[in-house]
Amino acid sequence: MTQILFPKSANAQGYAFEDLIHRILPDYGYHILLPSGWYHYQGWYQLDGVIESNQERWLLEIKFTQTPLTPKTVNLKRRIEAMQASDCTGILYVSLVSVSKDLENEHKNLQVPFHNIVWEELQPLIPRSQTNLITSILDEIEYNFNENSFEGAGYKLITPQLQLQNHPLLQEFYVVPDHIEIWIKRIPLLSQYEQSIAPSIYKITESGIEPYYNQYLSIDEAWKIQDALSGYSSRVLTAIEHTLIALAKIRQGTVKEIQVALPDGVTTGVSGVRSSLSNLVLWALTTRHLVNKNTIYEITPLGYAVIARGSLDYSLFGKILEEWTPYKYLLKFLNLKYYSLNPVEIIDFFRGQYKPFLPYAKSLFNPNKVDGLIHIYRKLSGNNRG
Repeated sequence: MTQILFPKSANAQGYAFEDLIHRILPDYGYHILLPSGWYHYQGWYQLDGVIESNQERWLLEIKFTQTPLTPKTVNLKRRIEAMQASDCTGILYVSLVSVSKDLENEHKNLQVPFHNIVWEELQPLIPRSQTNLITSILDEIEYNFNENSFEGAGYKLITPQLQLQNHPLLQEFYVVPDHIEIWIKRIPLLSQYEQSIAPSIYKITESGIEPYYNQYLSIDEAWKIQDALSGYSSRVLTAIEHTLIALAKIRQGTVKEIQVALPDGVTTGVSGVRSSLSNLVLWALTTRHLVNKNTIYEITPLGYAVIARGSLDYSLFGKILEEWTPYKYLLKFLNLKYYSLNPVEIIDFFRGQYKPFLPYAKSLFNPNKVDGLIHIYRKLSGNNRG
């Protein structure tokens, strides 16, 4: 049996299952019209995709769950709104098991057409791999147990101390940590950009991925592969500023220690501090390393310089952000669109940047993430136009 490499967390498994289904459905007779993502139809909708069958459009709803789908778990009212807004005939559910009777009855009552495809029907379409291991986008890959490394055409990815594990309920899935799975899935495309030495060899580290043997790695291309460097998420610049002030005060510490050191009156929670620290690492204002299995963050000399006066130096911070790819691409969009801050147009622009890299990378920019970029831009530029 061909094993499918899958991430560990439930959220990442949902995305990986979407990737897998999008790759298989064309062999089942469906044409993918829209990939998964955020779309604006007189309001924002997050779609798992839109397919075409017999000249009819169907809204995709993909769920990686072994519990029968119910009107509540699929948020049926919202799905029907999205179906109508995207001009679809009905809803196509793809899941591990059949939909519940409650969902069937609700569709009949509302006279909304639906189809249901279960995983068992799609399994025979999984291509047989010579190495018996494929990714969720159907690339063959080989795992070397002796070296703890994954190998494919022209590349090797070293993964120290990794142990492959079967999914507890679905034996056809091999489970690995999310940060490793995302690189295993996307490294083939990244290796195509490395023309200097073959094979390209990379190593997973706590902070991400690095070239092995000092090979060159283009950060712009890596961004496209890793969805904006692990995903930009902090919306509020003040949370980032307060986190950096706290870290400057204690120099280094865990997320909880930094949260305790926040300025008086600041109520940012642990998750907000962790999110801010992730971005500060991307901007080289802090570093991250493991000490006795604890993740320790430490402020860098550049971080001290940005916060030297006790608050964020917007001029210096702005120059740093100009080299950060999501912000750099936002500025590129604004130059093209005469500084329009329309989130719909910005998300469409980011989606277009990713299009050549599907299915290895897809845009995860949603209204909240774009709102965060706009917030930072307005703060740094003083531009408050809509």
